[in-house]
Amino acid sequence: RLFTAILASVGGLICGLAGIGGGNVVVPTLLFFNTQVVRATAAASALGLAIALAGSLGYLWNGLGSGIDNSIGYIYLPALVPIAFACLIFAPLGVHFAHALNSQVLRKLFGILMIAIAAQMIYSAY
Repeated sequence: RLFTAILASVGGLICGLAGIGGGNVVVPTLLFFNTQVVRATAAASALGLAIALAGSLGYLWNGLGSGIDNSIGYIYLPALVPIAFACLIFAPLGVHFAHALNSQVLRKLFGILMIAIAAQMIYSAY
């Protein structure tokens, strides 16, 4: 349990510092420990609510008194509604899509996504 707690804390720290979603760390970690790709993506989706809630509370708390129009803390309300709506619609579609694909194809698609995210992060750093 201690190893799991340390691993989760380090993963959360990486996500917070890099400004990326938890699934970008959770899925590769679970795949490393030989979890089926469908279960890994499902676990990342389930953890997404907790990760988003913790991140949102951090942005809310740290941004109080920032004086940004149409926001609560650093949470910009005009963006909150369409993002939440899109998540409600596309999350079930993503689950359906993941279950319909062969696990090897899903694993390769996820690898391509991770390479694209890494390339974007490197590009934006320069």
